[in-house]
Amino acid sequence: MDLTKGSIFKALFFFSLPLFLSSLISSAFGLFNSLVLKHTVGGDAVTAINVTASISTLLFNFAYGAVSGFSTITANYFGSNDKAKCGKSMYQSLLISLIISVFISAIGFIFLKPMIAFLNIDETYLVMAKQYIVIILAMFPLLMLNNLFAAQLRALGNSFFPLIVSIIQAAVNVTFAIVFTGPLGMGVRGAALGSLISYVVVIAIYLVYFFEKYKDFRPKKDYFKPDWEMISSLLKLGLPLGFQWSILFVGSFVQSSVVNKFGAGAASKANVINGNYESYISMVVLFLGNGLLTFVAQNYGAKNIARIRKGIKICWISTLILWASTISIAMFLIPYIPYILLPKEEITDQVLYYSKTYCYIISLCLIMQGSLRIFRSTLQGIKKSLWPLLSGVGELVARILVCLLLPSLINPSNPLSDQSYIGVAFSNPAAWLASVAIMGFAVLYHMKKGCLRKELISNTSLNNEEIAILKD
Repeated sequence: MDLTKGSIFKALFFFSLPLFLSSLISSAFGLFNSLVLKHTVGGDAVTAINVTASISTLLFNFAYGAVSGFSTITANYFGSNDKAKCGKSMYQSLLISLIISVFISAIGFIFLKPMIAFLNIDETYLVMAKQYIVIILAMFPLLMLNNLFAAQLRALGNSFFPLIVSIIQAAVNVTFAIVFTGPLGMGVRGAALGSLISYVVVIAIYLVYFFEKYKDFRPKKDYFKPDWEMISSLLKLGLPLGFQWSILFVGSFVQSSVVNKFGAGAASKANVINGNYESYISMVVLFLGNGLLTFVAQNYGAKNIARIRKGIKICWISTLILWASTISIAMFLIPYIPYILLPKEEITDQVLYYSKTYCYIISLCLIMQGSLRIFRSTLQGIKKSLWPLLSGVGELVARILVCLLLPSLINPSNPLSDQSYIGVAFSNPAAWLASVAIMGFAVLYHMKKGCLRKELISNTSLNNEEIAILKD
């Protein structure tokens, strides 16, 4: 899709729809893996995987942030119809991603023991948690390449094929998870190995598809020759965004560490429910915000300022409607969700309390998450990576302060009481509020009349005719 032309709403909707379905399928096979483990190994195995979620999420979000930054450069060149630089951007991104992912995987293994210790994981889940996270660390380069290929295709306006790949990946992952955890009895290792094999399969599919579909971008010697100016541009945008997404979940380390102290393991089990609920309900609210990134990046490359501003407005109004519609239904389902994700005998009154408390609070505050995704996509699309990084720091500080201080303020005599858990449940909304304040200000500044126009004129090589068009 060329997102620089035609109806803005239609462009955003039809480009975002495959992204939404991809997220839905990815979450669905994650849920299915949990259900498989629940029946083949038991609820403790599901909890063991989820208590290490902050580590795996940290890795995933760095990969997501970095490659989305790299692909923004590709989308800019695609919008300006510069095929040579577009192709070079993709291959330079590939080389950088390989180097970064291997380095991070190695760092993860070096610091695995202190990270596990920091999470305060209950002895019941400790062995299985280690077995799972070791395989996740080993396959991180595959995860980053998978994200990169999907992001680069989206930069070219192709959000449909990554959806097809998500379906294939889900089928492969689920199949091997069933075989490894059931007949072969490999437990949590089987679930992790199923994910590893699925990444190998889909990376091979991406490579075959890309070389057949985009013949103009087949490997050329010039694409692999280091272009230090382009590498600098890729790193300036990709690394801050990678760190920003990682910073968001450094706070989740502290959050998980605190949560795991509540209710002698009951809060850890509730987190299985809370994470899945938040993941699914967020997908609806973030529907158009996810597609806005490529929309803004392509139109920024095409120097179409008015279209960018209209796209942001349409996206925010649509997000507000989606949020109101979603929570009006979801709020009635919250009491029944625990019975889907955990065996009935493991659902105590405490588990239900922790789950319902968190889910009700998160539902009402999700409009902030939808807004910050719109702001983040906008700033990333116009290559303003510093603001998302600063907002990530703001989220980190807010999440940690609320998580550590609010429970004690609610019940000074017992900061680990059920009542005090309300303080922990508000840590994510507080983080979103801090981020919305920072990035909202940045978007208003950069989108104000004339500001972005002046930046484009001063930062790009334009002829007199193009400058006249921008001024008009």
